Amino acid sequence: DEILGRIRLGMGREILAASHAAHHGQSCIGLDWSRFELALLQEVVGALGGAVVSTICQELAFDYPGMMHGAPDLLLLDGVRGSATFVEVKGPGDKLSEKQQCWIDCLLASGATVEICHVQSET
Repeated sequence: DEILGRIRLGMGREILAASHAAHHGQSCIGLDWSRFELALLQEVVGALGGAVVSTICQELAFDYPGMMHGAPDLLLLDGVRGSATFVEVKGPGDKLSEKQQCWIDCLLASGATVEICHVQSET
């Protein structure tokens, strides 16, 4: 709860850097250290804001098996504005699953911007 509170207060970048320095390379479920650079992750944390990041961390910490699926497909970063938008992509006839709706509800409640992109075929 203390760390979530610090993230909520906007200290996420610092906490991420300290955790990265202390634990980089250690095995952790759901984490691939080689996938993204620290600087990009810090940009994401800053763009999302403390409330959104702490909500994501809380949901995954308290119910990882239930929340490990259903997160939006994309995260669009706007480097100029320093903002981020979650995007769920749906094809023709595709509907939101219960888990996807749960994630969207959590993200919206925390103040995140979430869009649903409906893709249509050209035929």
